Amino acid sequence: MLDGNQLSALPKKVKFPPETNVARNQLTVLENLSLPKHFNVNENPLERVSRVTVMDGSVWQTSPAVLKSFVLDEKAFKSLDSLMRSYSFFKLGWTVDAATADPACAAESGVIKQVKDISVCVVPDGS
Repeated sequence: MLDGNQLSALPKKVKFPPETNVARNQLTVLENLSLPKHFNVNENPLERVSRVTVMDGSVWQTSPAVLKSFVLDEKAFKSLDSLMRSYSFFKLGWTVDAATADPACAAESGVIKQVKDISVCVVPDGS
């Protein structure tokens, strides 16, 4: 359990346990991570989520945060969209600030797509 520490980043190229709890830390960015199936990131001051994996059947626990950017590749976006449409209990506490997310998405040659009420910048797979 990594909850309740002062973590400001998570290591890249690491295989997390299937159930990982990083709640109550100081994480501002989740980027280039293979996220586990059950992931608790509650009570972190998240600002950016970029190019993370979304496993089928995932459950993410999130708390309210206004993201400056939320970028997924097409495969991850499809998985997230499917999860959020299939499971009424699967909700993200995040909103996305269009003033910062839209220009950032354009810079990545992405397209803004909606998953329920969340704007996601979708980039091609492998980019």
